[in-house]
Amino acid sequence: ASEGFTEEDLCIGDILSAGTVRMQISQGRQPCWKLNMHTDNPLQAAHFQKTGRTGWYFRVLQEGSFQAGDELTVVERPCPDWNLREVIHARFNPRLDPAVAKALSELEELAEPWRVSFAKKADPAFQEDTSKRLNG
Repeated sequence: ASEGFTEEDLCIGDILSAGTVRMQISQGRQPCWKLNMHTDNPLQAAHFQKTGRTGWYFRVLQEGSFQAGDELTVVERPCPDWNLREVIHARFNPRLDPAVAKALSELEELAEPWRVSFAKKADPAFQEDTSKRLNG
């Protein structure tokens, strides 16, 4: 069971196992306008994003199988300094410290699209436009 895990409990790069599968947390999720449509609330995606509790994506390191009832366990934590909730907040922070953005852009465990986004945010002049993603 994955019950009990939150963004505060996990770090980017954490490797988890369940059954014979090994997977790694590679990035947080980015809420979009589809959530607004689903909830009939035009501000839902932006509100959800502000919470920092958006969930995360895994990359599969070792294929295998698992079934309901198998325990999901953190087996490695290669990036203990990069708490998932903090990285998610950093991704959406329009005033992120460029040094933090640069460090995250170089973090191999982070998925490439997020590394690219952090590389852009390392430029103090960069201003990200999230309106299309959040508003459709």
